[in-house]
Amino acid sequence: MNGLLQKLITATNWPILASVSLLSIIGMITISAADVGQVNAQRQVLFFVIGIVCMLAFQRFNYLQIGRLSWPFYILSISLVIYTLLPFGFTKSKGLFGAPPINGARAWINLGFLHLEPAELTKIAFCLVLARYLRFRSNYRTLSGLLAPFGLALLPMVLVLKEPALGMAMLFLPTLFAVLFAAGAKWKHLLAIIGMGVMLLVVAWIAGKDVPNVGHVPLLIKPYQWVRVQALLHPDDPMLQKDAYQQERALEAIGRGGLFGKGLGNIEAGRHIPEGHNDMIFALIGEQLG
Repeated sequence: MNGLLQKLITATNWPILASVSLLSIIGMITISAADVGQVNAQRQVLFFVIGIVCMLAFQRFNYLQIGRLSWPFYILSISLVIYTLLPFGFTKSKGLFGAPPINGARAWINLGFLHLEPAELTKIAFCLVLARYLRFRSNYRTLSGLLAPFGLALLPMVLVLKEPALGMAMLFLPTLFAVLFAAGAKWKHLLAIIGMGVMLLVVAWIAGKDVPNVGHVPLLIKPYQWVRVQALLHPDDPMLQKDAYQQERALEAIGRGGLFGKGLGNIEAGRHIPEGHNDMIFALIGEQLG
């Protein structure tokens, strides 16, 4: 026990732990202020406690041991995402292990005591497997050597986009860029990653349409996602006022916060933001802290 305690004290990155704890506390206070029934707030406190326990448990193991499990974890997380997309009836049911649509997306598996979102696991698994892959190779400093890391990012990104979870899917390429940068990849190859990402966005944007000299491009982005982007770019368009409602309320909340905010727990405007405790948490934090 003394050995474990000494290891926790010496091996823990205390500045990062303090930052994560502070952000978590601010998040829990914000969700508590926005949640009338306190259900989401209590759930976040539970998740915070579980996270602390898991952190302490993983501190017990050498990171090299965890790295050896990265590929099985990556395959498992991808398999769970595929499970949510299966067309069979039992995956669509609301019962145990079902993956019914919630808010238009089939992204959660009902485990009874909680709804598991496999896409969240893929974010962790992708970071682990990418670090594991790069640790034993140096060819990522060549253009052809970037294809495998790009493929590791592309697979979960396409599957998560299919759920659909556009915001979640957009995280994989920036993560790939950051890890390759930390690993020492050449700048021209990092720019190639950016170029591939831009090309993918262009393809996704024109998907579902007939393109001259190309033909019909398969649909990747759902119509409502396309409309939301249009509402972001053209918030004053009368035809898009309904779709721009959430972002307009979020901007109002941030504006009310001003430079220094209205204080923790004070989110008068934030309470009127749809899914404010979830999708628009930063707007609620902005109203409180400026």
